[in-house]
Order: sequence, then C-alpha cells, then structure tokens
Amino acid sequence: MMGTPNPLVKTKGAGTTFWLYTGSGDAFKNPLADDDWLRLAGIKDLQPGEMSADAEDDDYLDD
Repeated sequence: MMGTPNPLVKTKGAGTTFWLYTGSGDAFKNPLADDDWLRLAGIKDLQPGEMSADAEDDDYLDD
C-alpha cells in the first residue's frame, strides 16, 4: 500500500492508479481503505496531448 500523497505537491499524473470496486454496498463508505478494491494499473508516464490507441480493422463487417 502506498503512503498518503501530499495534495500540495504537483505530480502531473505520475502515480495515478486505476482501481475496480469488487465489494458490495457503498464503495465510498471508507474511502481510505483498500478493502474490496482491485488495483488494475498504474500510470508510469503521462505527457500532455499524447494519447494513442490501436486502430480496429473492421473490414470484415458488412456494409
């Protein structure tokens, strides 16, 4: 578990994580607990204006 981040320090997206709630009930009842949450990914580097995605090949679809 990571320590509590300092909200006064700018991080520019580094350290941002994506989580999925797997429990039941109110997910925000105790927002600082990691119980019933599954960490999916973490951002290593985030640059402004950069976003890429793989193009989908949809030639198989009927027109």
